[in-house]
Amino acid sequence: MLEMKAKAEEARMTAEATTKLNKDMRDLEEIFAELATIVHEQHEVVDSIEEHVERATHDIQNGNEQLKKAIRHKTNQ
Repeated sequence: MLEMKAKAEEARMTAEATTKLNKDMRDLEEIFAELATIVHEQHEVVDSIEEHVERATHDIQNGNEQLKKAIRHKTNQ
């Protein structure tokens, strides 16, 4: 009888541990899904920043050329 109670208790504990593990796995799946969404959203933001940096670099290069022309024009007068 005592052995039967011990086995029943062990089975109950195993069932509880399995239930908790299943819940933890569902929670983890949800976290990974949220993380994937965040990464996707951030990728769009990073692409936008990269595009703005490229435009700014181009504008700076054009501005430097304009300054060089203005300096040459002023020194030739």
